[in-house]
Amino acid sequence: MSVAILTFFLYTQYSKANTNTASTGNLVGPILKVYYFDVGQGDSIFIKTPEGKDILIDGGPDATVMERLGETLPYWDRTIDLMVLTHPHADHIQGLDDVLKNYKVGEVIETDLKNPTPEENYFNKLAGLTEIQKAVKGEKINLESDLDLQILYPFGLQVNEEDLNDDSIVLKMIYKGRSFLFTGDATTNVESKIEDQDLKADFLKVGHHGSRYASSSAFLEKVKPAVSIISVGAGNSFGHPTRDTLDRLSAVGSRVLRTDKAGTVEVDVGSNGEWVVSCSKGCN
Repeated sequence: MSVAILTFFLYTQYSKANTNTASTGNLVGPILKVYYFDVGQGDSIFIKTPEGKDILIDGGPDATVMERLGETLPYWDRTIDLMVLTHPHADHIQGLDDVLKNYKVGEVIETDLKNPTPEENYFNKLAGLTEIQKAVKGEKINLESDLDLQILYPFGLQVNEEDLNDDSIVLKMIYKGRSFLFTGDATTNVESKIEDQDLKADFLKVGHHGSRYASSSAFLEKVKPAVSIISVGAGNSFGHPTRDTLDRLSAVGSRVLRTDKAGTVEVDVGSNGEWVVSCSKGCN
């Protein structure tokens, strides 16, 4: 399949007309803002682009994502320009149902599953007339000038992995020389398949909540993240993140922030490439 350039119609409204401009620190505006929401044991990442567009990757296990969006967006902003469902496990898809019911969504990107789950069928029904794109490696989603989302995985359509986690969309985003890698719940199986691609990233969303089935040493050596964010619920029954994963992250010199301890983690990147990380509960 040839490389495709996906362009989508981005809804514009007065509330999004202003760019994000730095007022403190060494950042120079306009600013890219990436929020790793604290939604308990699940994933939800919100991106506010320098031109003010809204991107949501996954929605966590329940309506907590609505609270987080309410804390981040002005009350009159009820549009999500792009929504990405990495894979249809409940801890990623459930909250998106609430978002679809309460926000106008411009476009959805999801994996083309050979056997869609009931949860995904319901999600697509809620999406209604919203345009749905199927993710394939090599596609580039142009968000705006100098800002793209690159799809690294899956490799094709009609995906049918034995483990639904390995149907996860893996994305890379670059702004002013700073790169972000979003891995969903992809395990070491997917990591080994994409290791020949450019995985280097300043900020890594750690796969599968820091479980022992993801974040292999070989993969982390390719990524070399300055900061790794683990989306995880306090006292979860899975034992996430595992000691092995934390040790592997430490071995590559990455700073680790966990949403169960730090709360929502926000990464701001200025047009000069400088970046700042802040946490709702403190970045300790």
